[in-house]
Amino acid sequence: MEIKLVAFDLDGTLLDDNKEILASSMEAISDLHKKGIQTVLCTGRIFVDAAYIARQISDKMLVIACNGACAGRADSKELIKKYPIPYDILKQITDCCVRNGTLPVYYTQDTEYTSEACEAYMRAGGIQQKYRQVAPDKKHVELPDAAAFYEIMEQYDGQIYKALCFDVDETKKIRVEKELVESELCYVTGANVFGKKNLEMMRLGVDKGSTLRAVAAEMGIGPENIMVFGDSDNDIPMFDMAGYPIAMERCTEGIRSRAYAVTGSNNDGGIARAIRRYIG
Repeated sequence: MEIKLVAFDLDGTLLDDNKEILASSMEAISDLHKKGIQTVLCTGRIFVDAAYIARQISDKMLVIACNGACAGRADSKELIKKYPIPYDILKQITDCCVRNGTLPVYYTQDTEYTSEACEAYMRAGGIQQKYRQVAPDKKHVELPDAAAFYEIMEQYDGQIYKALCFDVDETKKIRVEKELVESELCYVTGANVFGKKNLEMMRLGVDKGSTLRAVAAEMGIGPENIMVFGDSDNDIPMFDMAGYPIAMERCTEGIRSRAYAVTGSNNDGGIARAIRRYIG
């Protein structure tokens, strides 16, 4: 196989359960760079978090954040790809959450706007700060009610890349997901957080796979020369796109069924083992 680009999901994949990059993974990625192989972080996280983590590897590393809704270099605040959720779609997503007794979360490039429903969910997970506070320049704003979310929509129209739904009451999230999927308003996916699947919404046509394909094409790299690592359902589009999708040991069935191969877990050197085996 001729691999020219390797993309990594973060949580559950490149990051271990302490939200750190294993030394073995760092060494393997460094060897990829020495071979001239491009590397990309491809995550559902907010851009500033992903860029901060990427700079631990290389300032020049490319970052695809918010499940493909924005992308840029780790050392720059200038985005090279921007696919915000259109205002009318974001309003309908928010209306759906409110109608079902919960509130959304919004991601801009550097700020997450959350609600008490999200905060309660994070507290219930027991590792609120470990997951939340990564990049020093990331802003976290808790909004008090639905009216505040509608105000933020107006203020940051064209700058909100991703919406989420977290709630300790799973039935609310299930109802929101059902409505949004049936409406076909937006792309609906999710990732494993605290052992449960959250709910993530982007504009239609935007996902990890579509943006990764686009940035790779600009480097002259086709899907057949791309290897990707992932574990959750929001990784499915890049698994379907890439020539060599590698699933982590603790992955969803949707990921496992699409994998070229399955490696170890994010805690025991699965990334490094797969790179050594398939690339050298």
